[in-house]
Amino acid sequence: MKKRLKDILACPTCRSALTEGHRLTCLACGATFEERHGVPVLLDEESRREIDKFYGGRPQQEDADRQRKQTASRLEHWLTHPPSRKIGDKTVPNLKKLWSLLKERESDPLVLTVGKIKSRINRENSDDDADVRALEAVSVRLDIKAGPGVAVVGDGHKLPFLDNSFDAAIGLTTVKHLRNPFTFAVRASDGHIHINDVGQSAWEEINLGVAGANYGWPSTEGPTNAAGITGPLFAFDHSSGADNVAGFFSGCSVVGGAFYPDAGPFPQAYRGSYYFTDYCTPVVGRLDLANGNVAYAFGSVPGSPVGMTVTSDGALLVLTRSAVVRFTAP
Repeated sequence: MKKRLKDILACPTCRSALTEGHRLTCLACGATFEERHGVPVLLDEESRREIDKFYGGRPQQEDADRQRKQTASRLEHWLTHPPSRKIGDKTVPNLKKLWSLLKERESDPLVLTVGKIKSRINRENSDDDADVRALEAVSVRLDIKAGPGVAVVGDGHKLPFLDNSFDAAIGLTTVKHLRNPFTFAVRASDGHIHINDVGQSAWEEINLGVAGANYGWPSTEGPTNAAGITGPLFAFDHSSGADNVAGFFSGCSVVGGAFYPDAGPFPQAYRGSYYFTDYCTPVVGRLDLANGNVAYAFGSVPGSPVGMTVTSDGALLVLTRSAVVRFTAP
């Protein structure tokens, strides 16, 4: 293991420095980690369980008839829906721009990449680009399993590096099969991500952001137990009738969201929750993350909500098309 890499490694559990011996050992909590062929494997038990669950939930072999039908369906879709330009078309230019900025500001930059820079991105061969190759040469690649080019095996939710170790970070790992992840929120305390996925004609979803997860669209929408699919933490349908599984909540386009911190003027029971709403409803909902993701009605706002945030003084702000509503207490 190179000394520069060894000097920045941290325990994924307590974020303290590691010392190298027969095994990598945390100087604070005493946790130990192995090296495999010179690659440190910095996964705690929680991360190992989640990774095992993710890979173990994938179907090993699809039924041949079902696979043929899915292939035929995809071909029909490609033939009738010409490809459109997407944000991914900017990947190579953005990588080149990042390298240009790093060269201007740092004499010996170090970059964290989570995932892999693909050799071909939107019909562009990134391997032929000198700037992209130079950026890769100063990068430490983190992934959840060992492989060519992986410098550290670790969990992107628990980055096993000391603070201020990198001059830049690039997120290259994606999630799959979301329909329209219009907004998302990141919990400042630990990087926990919620994705607000706008549905088609029946369901709205709040999903837990997990690298590499398959959220099922278009095969599934709303609550699901399908093998290999990461179901939503919470989903509500577009019906306000008695069959509405969310009870108090219905809508057409999920809006949010905001994590309320563990400290603030809100009562204890309301802290640490995730707040959300919908463009077609005046209701603001609260997802109780500490108690099985049970959802409750929190408040109401005029007009059509389009966003929300928590201020530095602990107020919840909800932006609508006609007003900004400030909640300082439930």
